[in-house]
Amino acid sequence: MRNAKLWFVVKLVFRIKNSSSESPHQFDEQWRLIASDSEAQAMALARDIGRRKSEVIHRPDNSKVSWEFIAISDMIELSSKSQGMELFSRIEQPDNHTHYLHVIQTNSRQLEMDGLSH
Repeated sequence: MRNAKLWFVVKLVFRIKNSSSESPHQFDEQWRLIASDSEAQAMALARDIGRRKSEVIHRPDNSKVSWEFIAISDMIELSSKSQGMELFSRIEQPDNHTHYLHVIQTNSRQLEMDGLSH
């Protein structure tokens, strides 16, 4: 019998419906960390999270925004061999690359300072 939990990263996909928006095709992709005893249990836990996070928000202007859970579209088991494993990648093409680099470097310095203070 295994005592240690297994760790998984799962991608939950939600459809966003906004009654006051012209764009009906919005999706929210959420990467979440799951601890479980097995892959099957991780899928069940992720599915439960997706269902619980489905919601409808009623705005003061009587419009509605809803998050509808669609599916688990990816699952990665993490292990001691996962060191340095790529979990997510996105290519940015900012309008102002100088501002983008400034924000990235500022955030990086802040993270380093926070890490040194703990």
